[in-house]
Amino acid sequence: MVHRGPGGASKLPGGQGINRSAVRDDAMRAFFRSVDDAVDAVQKANPLPLVVVGVERNLAFYREVTCQTAAIIGMLAGNHDQTSPSALGKLVWPVFDTGATVRRTEALVQLDKAVGAQRHSSGIDQVWRAAVGAKCRTLLVEKEFKYPADVSTEGDRLLPYTGKGPAALDDAVDEVIERVMDSGGEVFFYPAGDLEAHQRIAAVLRR
Repeated sequence: MVHRGPGGASKLPGGQGINRSAVRDDAMRAFFRSVDDAVDAVQKANPLPLVVVGVERNLAFYREVTCQTAAIIGMLAGNHDQTSPSALGKLVWPVFDTGATVRRTEALVQLDKAVGAQRHSSGIDQVWRAAVGAKCRTLLVEKEFKYPADVSTEGDRLLPYTGKGPAALDDAVDEVIERVMDSGGEVFFYPAGDLEAHQRIAAVLRR
């Protein structure tokens, strides 16, 4: 998207009594609102954590107007208009990883609180039922955890894996992840052993 308004592709108006700085700033806010609308449409279809990259002035405008505050886990200041995607990825990754680590830690704290409030599910069987009912607000799962299973006729239970027919899932964990994301929930991944007390997968349930 290109800023085509005053101060962007268009010249600022002149003349006596015109506050050129105010016109420029209002046009910038309007532009970044349109950018944010476009980001929001993408996020609604496929919600993901965001790292925002730009010069400090543009980052300030975007912070002011965005509705994506909860999704933004970091910002990288600098002019990267000419930076290649691969080079930009290398610069963004440490910012993303730091922000993601903070959010993973926060999710573990949420899980501990949910356990005390009896608003959680632990283990693949409980989490499956919660995901089928669109009750998972936050899903926590170990990265390498896989669980082949058959699905019951009603769809609300996992059965021993047969590997035969449409009811057989090669990995019920992948299906849980998709269901949680489709219902607007968040998903966080952890190294092996981090969720041992919850049988490698757990969920914070909606109220």
